[in-house]
Amino acid sequence: MEFKNSKEVYEEAYKNHYKKNNIKLAKAIYEKILEIYPNSKESRYARTQLENIKKNYPLLIEETQESDISIDRYITKKIPEEIIITKSPNIEGKRIVKYLEVLVVTKVVNIIDFSQMILGIQSSKSVANPLKKIKRVALKEIRKEALKLNADAIISLSFDFEEVGGVNGGMLMLAITGTPVLISNDNHEKSFINRLEKLKLLLDKGILTQEEFRSLKSKVISKFI
Repeated sequence: MEFKNSKEVYEEAYKNHYKKNNIKLAKAIYEKILEIYPNSKESRYARTQLENIKKNYPLLIEETQESDISIDRYITKKIPEEIIITKSPNIEGKRIVKYLEVLVVTKVVNIIDFSQMILGIQSSKSVANPLKKIKRVALKEIRKEALKLNADAIISLSFDFEEVGGVNGGMLMLAITGTPVLISNDNHEKSFINRLEKLKLLLDKGILTQEEFRSLKSKVISKFI
């Protein structure tokens, strides 16, 4: 596992803190900066931001624990080969938390050149080899595009071959389409129940009022259902 540099990780935390208003995630990333880069200037910045969060969001400190949040995608560098690819709209054992913009990658080869690649090959298995080569190149490219979006996986992958430009001297185009997604490894139902239980505990301890409890409970429910 290769970590991003301290500046990149701090920028992720700052963006979630002030631009996306995702205080919970920002807090978790700031805490990770203190752990991984204790001697960096970003560590000093992160400590200041954590003090601000503690001051301005006291209920958040009580409600959440760092273990509730997966932050690996914000602190580590991925390589294209780590991007999961599947033709299915789901990923077994994973929870999709966000769907990103559909990706389309095309590869074009001259039909005459393609014909020469398979000319004289007798077996149908051998004829398929040039197609597999083109597919491999396209898959590599779509993985790179997904990586730019910080995606964890690509679902609903599909291939489509089409002849373009006419028969004589035409081109053969491969279009590969897929939906990049962000995934979570946590148990969705367990996480939902745990958060409600934490809110109830805070209510019972008198830390939350009934009104605050109802408001926070509604937010949790709207996020998970």
